[in-house]
Amino acid sequence: MVVALGDGALSNVTVYRWIKKFKAGEIEFEDTVRSGRLSLLITDVNINRIRELVEQDPYQSAFKNSD
Repeated sequence: MVVALGDGALSNVTVYRWIKKFKAGEIEFEDTVRSGRLSLLITDVNINRIRELVEQDPYQSAFKNSD
């Protein structure tokens, strides 16, 4: 993983902890209510719009289109 992800790779200890929690049933795969961006922002319309923008100019800044 370190070769593929570099410094962004998880440590072995973290992976082992996650496996242990998963086997113990402590990890849920359901979305839970939390603060932050609403999942309603991720829609087919928004995804298609972003795809169009990236296809028009793949080198543009994300901040440029944050209006």
